Amino acid sequence: MKISRLFTPFCLMLACLLSWSAQPAFGGDTIDSASSEATTATTDANAAETAATAAAKDVNATAKGTEDKLDEALKKQDDLPDKPTEKQTKDAQDEVDKAQGNADTAKDGSANPGAVDKYRKALKERRATRKKLKAAIAKLQKFIQNNRQNGMGMSADALQPYNAVLRKAVQALKDVNSTIAMAETSKDTETYAVAVRKGEITSKLVSTGETIGIVANLDLYNNTSHEVSVTVPATVLVAQDGKSQSYAIPQEETASVPPKSDRIVPLNGVCTEAHRPPVEKGNSTGLAIADPGTPEFKKYEPQLQCTEDVIRVAKEEQKEGKFHTPFSGNPQKELDSIVQQTVWAANPAKDGAATTKEDLAKTVYKETHATTEEQKKALQPGIDQIWQAVELTGVKAKVLTPQPQT
Repeated sequence: MKISRLFTPFCLMLACLLSWSAQPAFGGDTIDSASSEATTATTDANAAETAATAAAKDVNATAKGTEDKLDEALKKQDDLPDKPTEKQTKDAQDEVDKAQGNADTAKDGSANPGAVDKYRKALKERRATRKKLKAAIAKLQKFIQNNRQNGMGMSADALQPYNAVLRKAVQALKDVNSTIAMAETSKDTETYAVAVRKGEITSKLVSTGETIGIVANLDLYNNTSHEVSVTVPATVLVAQDGKSQSYAIPQEETASVPPKSDRIVPLNGVCTEAHRPPVEKGNSTGLAIADPGTPEFKKYEPQLQCTEDVIRVAKEEQKEGKFHTPFSGNPQKELDSIVQQTVWAANPAKDGAATTKEDLAKTVYKETHATTEEQKKALQPGIDQIWQAVELTGVKAKVLTPQPQT
């Protein structure tokens, strides 16, 4: 009896520990519950976006403009910090009061005040879903960013479904943050892959020969007699020869292409394969856009996710003045250098060995034509500073493991 009474609580405790280690939890929540919450919030936000877009069709331009300004003022008020200053509170309320007065005046002068009321109500619901969506995104991001704590985290493969949920939620937030387009000028936007499959768009992807920054230009030609709006989602450009660099494209791009005309869309990216040369400048067949909407994209997800995390953290650290490098006088060059070196050190493409501080030094020596020991010694402080920034960024982005201090 005594053994049984001791054994039962032990089993319960062991079960709880196993459950916790398999699925990290914070405050009683789990990554699955956070993912479910984000999915629901995304669905609600998309529905609110659709309803607001439909309601806008019956509102004239003047009334819609004032309602949109009121909506923006109320969103700014929603986004005040938890403990705003008295001035912040007053300024936000003054902006709302002014926008409210203008919107009421425009509604009263409208031929269809009921339609304006309906649009205002739809925007209010849209703001409510936006607030819930922001909270859900923050919670899911916390789980994903902290999943490897205490060595009990989930693998990169296991995290991919949650990253997919997060990506959809972020896109939904971007939609509800924007202003509803006028019905008579709005165009349906479709993904690049869909537009190409339908034959609406013919494209050519031309390499710039760069490893970071504008790595390619997407030349789109509209084959139809109407304007086509195309979205190129965050993705990966895949080298077709199996020998050259691939690039993560962390930023979505949207372009409206006039009928029977072309439009060039610059694609800003980061090389994910340190040991390969870039596709040569002007090559229009060396790269292909991976479609995030296909199952095959799963193998590219780690490259995109790593790059997004590194850029986010690097920007935060630079803004807070945490970097002290030879490029501090040129913030963009400093950011590009740290982002590129951190992605290479993380090696999300698993392309050979991850780069090291020694690899960075060799690159610096080559670029500066340093051949003597004296020249190399003079460059060492700068190399140390850059690598410190790389380690700081990589560890905070959870793509690098902290190294023991020597």
